[in-house]
Amino acid sequence: MRSFYVIIFTCICLDAFTQNLELIGKPDAIKVSGGFNATAIGYTASGINARRDPFNYFLSGNVTADVYGISVPVSFSYSNQQVSFRQPFNQFSIAPTYKWAKVYAGYHNLTYSSYSLVGHIFSGAAIELTPSKFRLHAMYGTLNQAVEEDTIRQSQPAYRRVGYAVKAGYGDNQNSIDLILFKAEDEINSLRQQPVKAQVFPMENLVLSAIAKKKLGTHFTWSGEIASSALSRDTRVTPTELEKTNAFAYVGGWFTPRASSEYHHAMKTSVGYTGGAIHMQLNYERIDPGYQSLGAYFINNDMENITVSTSVRLLNNKLDLSANVGTQRNNLNDAKVNATSRTVGAFNFNFNPSQAWNVTGSYSNFTTFTRVRPRFDPFFNNALDSLNFYQINQNITSSVSYSFGSKEVKQGIFFNGSFQMADETAKTNVPSNDTRVYTGNLAYRYTKTASNLTLTAAVNYNRGDIGSTNTLSLGPNLSITKSFLEKKLRCTFTATYNQQFQNQILQSNVMNLRANGSYSIKKKHAFSINVVSLTKFAADTDKTGFSEYTATFNYGYSF
Repeated sequence: MRSFYVIIFTCICLDAFTQNLELIGKPDAIKVSGGFNATAIGYTASGINARRDPFNYFLSGNVTADVYGISVPVSFSYSNQQVSFRQPFNQFSIAPTYKWAKVYAGYHNLTYSSYSLVGHIFSGAAIELTPSKFRLHAMYGTLNQAVEEDTIRQSQPAYRRVGYAVKAGYGDNQNSIDLILFKAEDEINSLRQQPVKAQVFPMENLVLSAIAKKKLGTHFTWSGEIASSALSRDTRVTPTELEKTNAFAYVGGWFTPRASSEYHHAMKTSVGYTGGAIHMQLNYERIDPGYQSLGAYFINNDMENITVSTSVRLLNNKLDLSANVGTQRNNLNDAKVNATSRTVGAFNFNFNPSQAWNVTGSYSNFTTFTRVRPRFDPFFNNALDSLNFYQINQNITSSVSYSFGSKEVKQGIFFNGSFQMADETAKTNVPSNDTRVYTGNLAYRYTKTASNLTLTAAVNYNRGDIGSTNTLSLGPNLSITKSFLEKKLRCTFTATYNQQFQNQILQSNVMNLRANGSYSIKKKHAFSINVVSLTKFAADTDKTGFSEYTATFNYGYSF
C-alpha cells in the first residue's frame, strides 16, 4: 500500500515539474490572491446583566498562491472567544490543486455518500485524484476532540474519535460506479478518567457502501446506493465471533465484533424518465432502525419511502408544475408499540404570467426536522437561547409579488405566507403537542434609481398554537437605504417594533433600531460599521424593561 502512494505522488510531481519548466519566465507563472478580515464587537446593556462579553474580535484570512499551475489555497481564523485553544489559529485549512489532483490539510468537511461520510468536519488530511474517468478519494483525521467530564459545569464528555475513508470509482455523469469504505473509532485512553455520570462509551464503526448509476437508452436513467454499517456502542466489551452469514465476518481487521455490536443496512434507488417538457422519477428508500454512521451528524433511520415525482412545463414555460407523492412508514422491525404508515406528498407551482407578476405555492406533508427560532425579531440573536426541534408534518407556503413603475421609479408589493402543522420534539422528554404555526409578511418597496434611494415598509404576523397555548407576535418594519459617492458609501437604517402575546396577555414589547454604513475603496478595502439598539419595554407580565447596545466594526482587504 505504501508503494502505491509513492508511485502516485511521484507521477504527480513529475507531471507538475514538466509543466513548471514550460511556465518559467512567463509573467503570469506566479499568482497570489486572497483577503483579510477583521471584526471588532462592542456590547453594553442597561437594566439587565450583560448577556455577552463587552468586547470580542475575530480575525480571518485566506491566501491562494498559483505557482506554475499549482493552486495552493490557505485559510485561517482566530477569535478571542476560544481562549482555551493553545494553538495560534482556531482553524487552519489548505487545499492545493493541480490539474486532476487535490490535497486537503487542516479543517475540512467532505461527503462521500448519503450513508457513510456526510459532511462531518474533521481535522487531518485528504486527497482527490480524478484522472479521466477514474477517481480516488481518501481522508484521515480527527472527527471529535477529547473532552473531559466536568461534573460541576455538567459538560458533555467525549472520546477522541479518529476516522478514515476511501472512495474509489470509475465513470461519468451518466454511467458510473463507486465503492466506499469508512472507519471511525474512539480512543479509550484519550480521557484521563472514564465518565461517571454521563452515559458516554467508546464506539467503533465501519460502513461499506456502493453507488452506481446507468443511462438506459435515450430517455431513462437508473441510480442506486446500498450501505451496511457495523457499530459497536462500547469497545470495552469482549470481542465475539460472527456467523458466516454476516458479511462483516470477512472484513478482517477493519472491525472487531463485540456483544455491543449492531449491524444495519440502508439503500435507495430511483428510475427516471425525461422527454420534452416532462420528467418523471420513481424512488425507493429504506433505512433500517438503528442505522448510524459516525461520519454523519444525523441520519433519519427506521424509515421506508416509496415516491413518484413528476414535473411539467406549460404555457410556453410560464407555468411550472411539480409533484412528489408516495407512501411512508416506520417501525420496520415491529419493535415499537406504535407505527405510522401514511401517504406523503409535495406539490409545487410557479406561475409567471408576465414580468410584473410572480406567483408561487407549495404543499408538503413529508416528515422533516427543522431548528426553529423566533422570527418576530430578525435582528436579535442571543446565542444563549435554547432552540427547539420540530418534526414538520404539513407545510403550506405561498408568495405573490407585483412590480410596477418606471425605470426611474420602481415599485413593488410582496406577500409571503405559510402554515405549518407539527409535532414538537424538544430536547427534554416532554410529551409532544400538536403545533400550528401561521406566518405572514406584507411589504411595499419604493426605489428611486437616480437618487440610489430605497424605502421598504412591511408588516409581520406570526401566530403559534400549541395545545391550549396561543402565541401571537406582530409589528411594523421600516427600512431606508441610500448610496452616496458613486455607490461607494452605502447607508441603511432599519426600525422594527414587535409585540408578543400569549393567550391575549402582552409578554414582550420590543423596539429594534439598526444603523449600518459601508464604504469601499478601489474594491480592495471595505469598511463597515453596524450599530444596533434593542429596547424591551414593560409588559403585562414583566413591568421592568431593559436596553442593549451592540456596535460592530469590520475591515476587509482583498488582493
